[in-house]
Amino acid sequence: MVPIAKTAIKKLDQFQNGEIDENEFLDYMHKELPIECELYSLSMERKSATYESNEYIQRFDGLFAIVDNMFMYYSVECTDTWSNEK
Repeated sequence: MVPIAKTAIKKLDQFQNGEIDENEFLDYMHKELPIECELYSLSMERKSATYESNEYIQRFDGLFAIVDNMFMYYSVECTDTWSNEK
């Protein structure tokens, strides 16, 4: 998940700085979305954590949720609504 997220952040920065166009940025996000979704889903399929590792697990879950939200925001379903926004 971390390499996918790092590249997504890099691509977003490049897009915002005009180094790449919107299509290149969205192509990356759309191409990696299935992998990201699978990793996010797998992260939820674990046994209960011990009390000592609970804080680590909560941070881990938060990180995965942030990355998932970022990918979902730029998903085809979401970007298709952008043209309808005013």
